Amino acid sequence: MNVTISKNTNLIHLTIIGIASLLVSCNNSSPAIKKQVNKTDTIQTETKKAIPAMTSDTFVIDKQAAVFFTADSAHAERFKAKFGAGAYDGTDHECFYQMKNSRTSLKEHWPQVHIYEVKSNTVLLFVKEDGQKTIIDLSQKNDLCGLFIFNRKKDPLPADMMGIGTSLETYFLK
Repeated sequence: MNVTISKNTNLIHLTIIGIASLLVSCNNSSPAIKKQVNKTDTIQTETKKAIPAMTSDTFVIDKQAAVFFTADSAHAERFKAKFGAGAYDGTDHECFYQMKNSRTSLKEHWPQVHIYEVKSNTVLLFVKEDGQKTIIDLSQKNDLCGLFIFNRKKDPLPADMMGIGTSLETYFLK
């Protein structure tokens, strides 16, 4: 009986830690910064720092896509400093499994959607069918990881990796 209680207690503790980590990361995320731009334009972020529309740090998406991003080392260090090593470790663990699950779902149910992994770029440039462009500055996000989905008709959307099936269906089919 004591062994069963101990296993259940450990499971409950792990579940609580996972949920707490997820809440910390979700409650501290900032909205993506978006603006329609031309190739030669610059945009102003909320911190008034100009970001060129095209730099060596820009990742261009011009296909129907799922774009996974993870924080670079500098962003990860800022996250650790702000939220602590425990929150970082828990969030990093959640990111790994949510991204793994989302990739599997995409490959099995949405093979026509290109999957991109962005690890070192901090600027995403999405190009719609009509030529309109949307820039997302990942350096302004508080998230360690995430997923944007894009069909070239609508603006890119941050997908809910916990409910990836619903996110994909709602965005791509409606």
